[in-house]
Amino acid sequence: MSDHHTSVNHVPDAAHVAQIVVEECGATPDAFLGFNQHWPCMEWRFVGALGFGGKVHATHGRVYVSCYPEDRTPAREAMIERANERLATAGQ
Repeated sequence: MSDHHTSVNHVPDAAHVAQIVVEECGATPDAFLGFNQHWPCMEWRFVGALGFGGKVHATHGRVYVSCYPEDRTPAREAMIERANERLATAGQ
């Protein structure tokens, strides 16, 4: 299991974060309605293929996605890893 949290010097813009999460974690675009007005925020629940606990976080200069530990599977771990790798370079 991976707890890959990406450190960034800046927080990527809301549209780019939403695009990555939609593409990598199966979130629907509707899950990000109003997201741009609240980003960056400590966490935003998007659900998607990561289950009810699917969230994107921006804390202490880190941007990453996660899900509830009890919902982790190898497939979800792979989604999280891909999304976090992309978030690491988002907006650079």
